[in-house]
Amino acid sequence: CGYEFCIAITKQGIFSWGNNDFGQLGIGNNDYGQLGIGNNKAKNKPQKIQFFSNDVEITSISCGWNFFIVVTKMGVFSC
Repeated sequence: CGYEFCIAITKQGIFSWGNNDFGQLGIGNNDYGQLGIGNNKAKNKPQKIQFFSNDVEITSISCGWNFFIVVTKMGVFSC
């Protein structure tokens, strides 16, 4: 977890929820350049991060203050 947000890896993909002021949930395309559904509103229920398809093998994930990093077999992605 980062500052007021969480990320979870499941068999169905990566999910995020919580505060999203800086787009740290990775679900909005906003002024900070994040990806996904087109906003930076807080979410109190897990939201699937659509950027990662089910065939992408995720090796690790780490959260910072207002961002997270996903390491896959293809490379490193930051939201």
